[in-house]
Amino acid sequence: AGIRQEAGNLTVLDSQFINNQNGILSTPGVDGTGSLTVIGSLFSGNGSGTGLTHAIYANRLASLTVNNGVFTGTNIGHDIKSRAANNFISGNSLEDGVTGTTSYAIDLPNGGNATIANNTITQGNNTNNGTMIAYGSEGLIWGSNAASITGNSLTNFKLSGQTVGVKNYAGSGTNLSVTGNNFCGLVYDVQGPATVSGNTSSPGPCNIPAPPLGLAWAAGLALLCLVRRGVRIPTVKSFERGC
Repeated sequence: AGIRQEAGNLTVLDSQFINNQNGILSTPGVDGTGSLTVIGSLFSGNGSGTGLTHAIYANRLASLTVNNGVFTGTNIGHDIKSRAANNFISGNSLEDGVTGTTSYAIDLPNGGNATIANNTITQGNNTNNGTMIAYGSEGLIWGSNAASITGNSLTNFKLSGQTVGVKNYAGSGTNLSVTGNNFCGLVYDVQGPATVSGNTSSPGPCNIPAPPLGLAWAAGLALLCLVRRGVRIPTVKSFERGC
């Protein structure tokens, strides 16, 4: 792992995680304790290709916060996988472009509380998983289970099979609100129990949505600096915007 957190509260600012098995791996010694906060950071080419490693993998923390980050080229695993009790994921660019292999963009396998807002997400045709945001796929472990998913742009380039923007695997006992999102190229925008309103939907063809200018500039500058230093980054796909 680029960083392995095993206890306490960790804050990561303006950092780069390139070609790790896990960009950040958090496993608290005591379930429901500790926090991870990641702001303004770049995750590129993380994941070993097994599907068991991810750009960010947060286990049973009290809270995870990921704001204003760029995720690209994740190798078969998820961009963000979190088993935390409380999750705040906003303003990020999570991008496969057309050719990437990321599985879920955001996976909350054990439910919990979540705010997922104003993220730009794309999924490539080479993904092993047609779902973009997954909730409760491995069973609920927390007393409170609710998610607000709002203001996100979800674009899917997977050309065959079932594609889903937001999937609630947990069923009853959860409270998911999916409002004001933009979906493109999906068979199902939302699947499973949820309150759904104010979303826009298009079957495609879809254009790659541009991330917020600040994110694109920060990511481009970071990659330029790495290239100038002789660091080879073979897995960056999301910047192929001219294709």
